[in-house]
Amino acid sequence: MSLKWKRLQLIYDGPPLLFSFAATSDGYQIYITDLTYIWSEHCNRRAILKRADEQNTTIDPSEDPEQFRVLLQKIDEALRGSSGSSLSLNHGRSPESLELVAIIRLPTPLKPLKWPLYLSKEPQPSSTGHLLLPMLREIAGFDSRERALLEQIKHKDWVLGKLFDKFETMGMDLGTVFPGTAGLRAGRKGTTMEQAAKYMKGVAPFDEQAWANEASHLSPASSLAANLVAEVSGSGTAEDFSPAQDKWWSSLPALGTVPAIPQEGEKEPDRHQPSVSHDEMEVDTDAGKETEDEDDEFEVSLHSFNIYMGWD
Repeated sequence: MSLKWKRLQLIYDGPPLLFSFAATSDGYQIYITDLTYIWSEHCNRRAILKRADEQNTTIDPSEDPEQFRVLLQKIDEALRGSSGSSLSLNHGRSPESLELVAIIRLPTPLKPLKWPLYLSKEPQPSSTGHLLLPMLREIAGFDSRERALLEQIKHKDWVLGKLFDKFETMGMDLGTVFPGTAGLRAGRKGTTMEQAAKYMKGVAPFDEQAWANEASHLSPASSLAANLVAEVSGSGTAEDFSPAQDKWWSSLPALGTVPAIPQEGEKEPDRHQPSVSHDEMEVDTDAGKETEDEDDEFEVSLHSFNIYMGWD
């Protein structure tokens, strides 16, 4: 299963970064990538409890499973740029590691929650495994589905051909089936199907080469590739893509640099205020997640087919 990537809501002098965060009752794992390298942290329950104790966190995950879930939810919300949160990216403990510090404002009188994430740079094959190979698999799958769709269209052309042959043999007025062709009968400058095709584009046999020429000018929409492009560029196009400069992280602030704590009076429209009261700390697995339209893997083929059938 390929990772789902989101843009890291971070203001700093460096390339766009994407992250993938997954939490369970046993811990969390986070990946960050600049599309050249990948950094990660895998933190189990024991490590989380130890870090929370070291950081003296406002939310105590050792209190009960609910508090543990709330802590992970708050980290996730901070990564997504929720209201009252801030992030800073610093040098890590080793030359090529990173420290990502999340600060989340909590309701008064609670102090803001601070949580550091210590990310280690993974070997280069990790980028291949998490980015390149999933895209290649999706592209290969897209090609297979495209061929299957084209075969289905050919079958439908064959069925239409048989139907119009029958109409012609019976001398039927096509207007009884297709009102737009009222009065059209066979024997008038071509077969009934050829005549009907002048009125209904969907009747003409599918021209695969013409479709391929048209489709080549459209952008494919395989889900992972479209996800990466949209999150990095913000526009859904890859025209301005360029590889990140090597060792861009060398200019980051020193280890331990803390981001500014959000002020109590700060307000942002259409944002949900965080809460950690016992009744309000129910963890909604959908909270903080943006609703996203699923990418239609057949977008190119179906769009062209709709045009071809006269439905667009």
